[in-house]
Amino acid sequence: MYDYAGSLLTKYKIKTLTPYIMVYYSILKEQNCRGEDAVMRNNIINQWIPVIVYCVIWLISYGAFFLFCPGGEMAYWMIIFWVVMPLAAIVTAYKTGKNGQWTAIQIILLAVFYGAMYMLIRCVTFEYYRNIITSWYLLIPGMLFFVFGFVIGRGTVKN
Repeated sequence: MYDYAGSLLTKYKIKTLTPYIMVYYSILKEQNCRGEDAVMRNNIINQWIPVIVYCVIWLISYGAFFLFCPGGEMAYWMIIFWVVMPLAAIVTAYKTGKNGQWTAIQIILLAVFYGAMYMLIRCVTFEYYRNIITSWYLLIPGMLFFVFGFVIGRGTVKN
């Protein structure tokens, strides 16, 4: 902000400033110097918001199974497992990819995390932890949903 104000001052060759503008200009400069740490903290927090949203959607889906599915497991399976969780993974991965501040190892770990969450939604609802070993094949679609959304998100970033 203060760089923009300073460039306007030099562009229009304004050499004398009233004391009020000078004070405001110095306050803006000081806030920017102190605000860099806050901006960095906000970037880190904003980076993780889509992942947190995915976890919240996962928890709501998990709770919905026990609250609303006394005998309708097939409807739950079709709605949550085939529609809600893939869309949630793609949309949150899109937002994650659009952020663009991830390292390669973080992206790989996030893909594995999304795959594991996709696998666990089936294991903790239908199989009740009995067959986690046999459900490893579900890790791949969950990872693919993340990668698909992430690639689309990275593709829409303006350089």
